Amino acid sequence: MTDQDKQNKGPEGDVALLQQFEQIARALNASEDLAEAKALLEPFTSQPENVQIALLKTLGTIKTTASADIIQAINALSNNKEIRKEARRRLIQLENEDVYAEWTIPAGPTLTETIENFTQSDEPEEDSFMSELQSLFGQAEGLMGAPEHLDTVTEFLQEWGNQHYDEVVGYLSKESPLREGLSEADWVARRQSWAEKVRPDDLQISFIEPVEDELGPDIAQVDVGWSIRLTPEPTLAVPECPQPTISFKETGRGWFWTRYTVIFEDEEWRIHDFTNEGARLNELSLEELQQSITDLSSEIEEISQDIEDETEELEEAEEDLEEEEEDEDEDLEEDEDEEEEDLGEMQLLASTLGNMSSMIRLIVQLLHHHDALIAKAPQENEEIFREAFDLSGGIADVERAACYAQLMAEKLPESRGEALRNLAYSYHAIAARFHNNDDHEEEERFDAMVEPTIREALQVSDTPANHVLLATILIQHEEKLDEAEAHLREAQKGPLTQEDAVDVAMGLAEIAMQREDNEEALKHFNELSRLTPDDAQVWYRIGYIQHQMERFKEASAALQRSIELAPELTEAYTELASIYLVQDNAKKALDVAREGLDNNPDAADLYATIALIYMQSGDFRSADRYLSKGESLDSDDEFLQEARARYNAEYKQRRGPQGPNKSKSRKAKKK
Repeated sequence: MTDQDKQNKGPEGDVALLQQFEQIARALNASEDLAEAKALLEPFTSQPENVQIALLKTLGTIKTTASADIIQAINALSNNKEIRKEARRRLIQLENEDVYAEWTIPAGPTLTETIENFTQSDEPEEDSFMSELQSLFGQAEGLMGAPEHLDTVTEFLQEWGNQHYDEVVGYLSKESPLREGLSEADWVARRQSWAEKVRPDDLQISFIEPVEDELGPDIAQVDVGWSIRLTPEPTLAVPECPQPTISFKETGRGWFWTRYTVIFEDEEWRIHDFTNEGARLNELSLEELQQSITDLSSEIEEISQDIEDETEELEEAEEDLEEEEEDEDEDLEEDEDEEEEDLGEMQLLASTLGNMSSMIRLIVQLLHHHDALIAKAPQENEEIFREAFDLSGGIADVERAACYAQLMAEKLPESRGEALRNLAYSYHAIAARFHNNDDHEEEERFDAMVEPTIREALQVSDTPANHVLLATILIQHEEKLDEAEAHLREAQKGPLTQEDAVDVAMGLAEIAMQREDNEEALKHFNELSRLTPDDAQVWYRIGYIQHQMERFKEASAALQRSIELAPELTEAYTELASIYLVQDNAKKALDVAREGLDNNPDAADLYATIALIYMQSGDFRSADRYLSKGESLDSDDEFLQEARARYNAEYKQRRGPQGPNKSKSRKAKKK
């Protein structure tokens, strides 16, 4: 299994909010103005910053135009500078993989202006669709707008996490006990001294939610799930930083669930006090905790079912839309029906995203309940560790997942082998996250912990899964291939799950590829095609190897299968076109490359492929045109650069000493 595949499987993956990214991308591309685009993005941009960053990073691993469209829209429309920077990094990441966004900022009047014009009109009933759209925005107020006191709590935490204590104190009410009776200058000085000792870093908000209790017009409560990294053993304390329900010793990150009371004072919402909801759970009996966990789990299951049902409805709506787009004979009445269908789809999408946001909140609260249960009776709750590990992965909180694996290894000796395997994988995922954040020192620190941890796991528990993970790590490091193969052969003795069997075959195939043993690699990729018949990458690798072995018929069939399964996999088109070129069938090669370009209009490597085809037929003018177009899309594409170098060399050879001068002259005129 590749490094990327591993990332997608573990705690980095399975982010609930990403389940609808393709539908959102389609809606973005169909949007006609900025306000509509912003409304579609609001369920993302209204999330806490750490959740948005996690979403962007996960979207960056999904190499499709749809994910690029969403990232580009966030980059263009987000009000958060850090989010825009992260989005830009993900766009560059995708561009390096030859994946480009198609979404562009819509022109024309904004939706806000249109609504204002509509509300000022003497005859609003003439546009029922706009009226319904206003209703939709009203229904989605919880998603698309936040009460002002939520902003107060969010800004308080963000400024506090950034150590802007002179700003933070201004968010406290005059009589707040959090002021400790100090002057503002002394309050700030005490926090600065505290920060020097504990080095607070990377505060993340996982959810923020108003509490529904009616306390009066000038008082409200807000629940927040958040975390921050501190030194492992803080020597000082400040009242606004309570004891975490759980903490990860490798980074010092602790997790908190706090409830803030805010009051309206001097025409502004200010924080008065808070309660430590996480600590409050420790006061519950085992029976009360178990009942609360059961209730939360039921809520999550219900929301999950709602999301699944809404997802199916959205997919059906998209299929219907595609069928309608194929019908060219549409009259006005049908257009009105389409508007009603679009509105219904937007309502459904808003509901789905609202449910996803609620699910994240419930999962975080459930994890705090697990923390309390683990603290009370760890030996009696083995399954709780597994569930907490999986739930943390589901919300992309890899440090918390590692924390549960670490605790399980310490508290449950009989499950230590399984726990250490999960911990090794978590270290690997954390290293990948630090890599994405350009923190290479921390990346190297965690990467160095992976192999020793999985080796210890194997000593404790000689299981196929532990053999497979150790082999995978060795293969990724491109070292100790003989040892890696030995571990995979040992794992083959079983018993193997379907997932383990796939990992074994992939590992053996990768080893054979690194050894340049095509026959052996082909054997294992053929086994993978039986285990995972719908994996386009596997069929592409089969086609590539068959091509190298000059088995053109078999190679063509495998590559065609890859294209059918994943039309966005541009390498398959390029490889198939090159086979036809070897067979002197330029027409077929050009047909394949153009088909790929139709499906992937921003793929620079396909422009290079077409240029090479024209070059082989002697049409250097067309070749140059396609190379230039590809370079305008991605001048750093290696295949494109190789094609340009070949063009320059062959053009010079064909045209003689005057060739380069003529070429430069022609380009100068174009400028």
